[in-house]
Amino acid sequence: TLGYDHALLRYNRGLSFAKLNLIEEAIQELELSLKMDPRNVKADYNLGLLYIKQNKADHARKQVNLLYTRNNDLAKKLFDSIRPKYKIISVDNGGSIKGRVSMIGKVPSPRFFPLIASPNLEYCNRISDGKGHRILFDFTVSESRGFKDTVVKLIGIPKGKPFSNKIQKMVMNRCHTPKYVIGAHNGETLLLENKDPVRHEVVAYEFTDRGVDQRSHRPVDANTSQVRDIFVKGDTENFLIKCNLHPFLQSRGMIVDNPYYAITDEEGNFSIKDIPPGTYKVIAWHPFIPNQIGTITIEPGNQSTLNFEFDGANVQRKIYNDDWQGYRFAPVYDSKENFYGGARIDDPIEVLQVYRELKD
Repeated sequence: TLGYDHALLRYNRGLSFAKLNLIEEAIQELELSLKMDPRNVKADYNLGLLYIKQNKADHARKQVNLLYTRNNDLAKKLFDSIRPKYKIISVDNGGSIKGRVSMIGKVPSPRFFPLIASPNLEYCNRISDGKGHRILFDFTVSESRGFKDTVVKLIGIPKGKPFSNKIQKMVMNRCHTPKYVIGAHNGETLLLENKDPVRHEVVAYEFTDRGVDQRSHRPVDANTSQVRDIFVKGDTENFLIKCNLHPFLQSRGMIVDNPYYAITDEEGNFSIKDIPPGTYKVIAWHPFIPNQIGTITIEPGNQSTLNFEFDGANVQRKIYNDDWQGYRFAPVYDSKENFYGGARIDDPIEVLQVYRELKD
């Protein structure tokens, strides 16, 4: 029989008190229940809801973190119930910022992935160097040294314009996605659109001070779309979305707390508008080189300028696929026999990739 101090009895008493709007008593019962049985994820979830009723958002966020690895669905449900820290207001006389991100020194080389090591070689060959490799340009630098695909974001803006209501897409076409980096707020929805006649095993990884954790892992079948939530633990700063079958199909993301961010274009240019007046820290982020940090003062109705400069010598990246000089997979690639027998017929190359080293 259930004793008075049994965890389930305390849990049910807590739910009963909550229905009677006896919030303090309900919290006490649920906390006692969790002391007796910390495995009760529903108790953690309901405790978070009670904290929200008490306007204790920070306590509720701690419950989200507790649930995150134990029951991700309940964690996301509780997260969606918490009012965001960022507040939406009308920005009537905001300022703007423009600038340029550049790179000095030697531009780090791209990564070369041997197509023979992945399935669907014949199809993925549509984008290749013609020698059996897919080139992934982690560092895209123009002749004038503009640094593309850098996320520039403002820090410490508690309220301002709303986030865009347009859903972000990760389009997969010819085993490639055109967006090398994206910015996204926690909880944002991402549309995965697979235009290929092959399946992609799309996996999300999050990066924290503790290391790398694999999160959602679901296949996206050929010629289908799928909705995926970008939901990460509170201390996660950036993430990676990639196909585990075709590892050169990947996009990296930076978590943002407000909509005041931009991604640099081919010449390294960026601009951000409708910024509430004030002084803010600005971060320029790229996944394989230390951040550059600046400070900007935004005045009402005025445009401010801030530039960033990265040094290619500071690259932080492990290259596991850099056999572009030796072509150690060439003998296997040059064989025109299928693995299961018969002739191998590759699709014609539609995008011929060429790597030319940019001089200092």
